[in-house]
Amino acid sequence: MVWDLERELPVRVLRAARRRVDAVAFSHDGRWLITAGERELRVFDDRGAQVRALALPPVEARLVGGRATGTVHAVAFTPGDRHVVVAGDDGLVRQFDAGGHQVQVWEHPASILALAVYADGLVTGSAAGRVSSWRWDGRPLWRSDHDGSVAHVAVSTDGGLVATAAADCTVRLWDRTGTATAESPLARRSVGVAFPADGTGLLTATQVGALEVWEPATGEARDDRPVRGRPGE
Repeated sequence: MVWDLERELPVRVLRAARRRVDAVAFSHDGRWLITAGERELRVFDDRGAQVRALALPPVEARLVGGRATGTVHAVAFTPGDRHVVVAGDDGLVRQFDAGGHQVQVWEHPASILALAVYADGLVTGSAAGRVSSWRWDGRPLWRSDHDGSVAHVAVSTDGGLVATAAADCTVRLWDRTGTATAESPLARRSVGVAFPADGTGLLTATQVGALEVWEPATGEARDDRPVRGRPGE
């Protein structure tokens, strides 16, 4: 379901799976929406019409490391919106082109719960608490550990900062070398993190409906504007 944020009303209802959708993502230009559910990727245009469907490799398939695609936890369009990347509980991140051909694979020793992309590469977060930064050619840039499984990852527009939110109810900031620069506790588990396009800070949302704005330089919540709210308030 696609929502109008101003009116808080649904504007599109898409049939993306028979029973369950595990992950969704918009393209960078806002023209496309990709969904993952029941071992299938579907791409919709801005009118809600399905324009592409891609079946993921079957469970019995023997792929990289002897693993097959299981539940998908994260999907994203690459910069330029020509390819998509898919991550799941098999510990693999796969990159597919527009024709559905697999063009790159990044292997991890644990399930991947989150990923974020930027111009030079991608960052992944695993169920084991590992945060990994990769180049598009498959080479690793750095790896670090966040206490608790990493459920959400965001990368600033210039790639200079990475934010991770983990099951230990903390949000942590990392620089481009993988060094942790700040950490702050959250009242409840996070349901999302994001860097606004205008570079004004870091946004986090939690299970209780709280939205907070953080200062990346210090890891502190800003108090110069309302930082908590619930839908409809």
